[in-house]
Amino acid sequence: IAARGAVSLAKGNFGKAVEDFAKALQVNPKHAAALHNRGVISLKKKEFSTAIGDLERALASEPKLPVDARYADAYLARATERYGKADFGGAISDFEAAKRLNPASVPPGPHAESYRKRAKSLAESQPEAAVRDFEAADAIRKTDTPDPAYIDSLYRRGLNRVRGGQRRATGGEQARAAELR
Repeated sequence: IAARGAVSLAKGNFGKAVEDFAKALQVNPKHAAALHNRGVISLKKKEFSTAIGDLERALASEPKLPVDARYADAYLARATERYGKADFGGAISDFEAAKRLNPASVPPGPHAESYRKRAKSLAESQPEAAVRDFEAADAIRKTDTPDPAYIDSLYRRGLNRVRGGQRRATGGEQARAAELR
């Protein structure tokens, strides 16, 4: 039944494909290919939450399932939504998922900014986690232009390293932040 749905999907007959995938899922609710392909149809309809739900269920059933790169769009849409709600950990997770599927699809600015904002929220309570997030943001951000968020990242990273007991490691961050000001 799922194979018939895949043929219908390939022919662009989405209604028939959804019916076949639904029947296949009635027989086996964990049918990874049926879930994945039903999610592809949801992608085409721009129903990103539904698509991601199907994909996550498919991968839970079959972790090595080849995933259609178009799922990157769904993860990007959800990352943007999560970023807007200040769920920076969720946004980072979705940016990373999109990057695994289609590296060119992920805009570096919002991706890096998610890491920076999460790092700032962790700066006082979890300095080492904040340092890792600042370093990830710096690695994503390809340019070395002196914007305030980058200077702040360098400065806070230095402070967090002092708080974390790494006094010798702060010289580079502090000098670079001072140079960019």
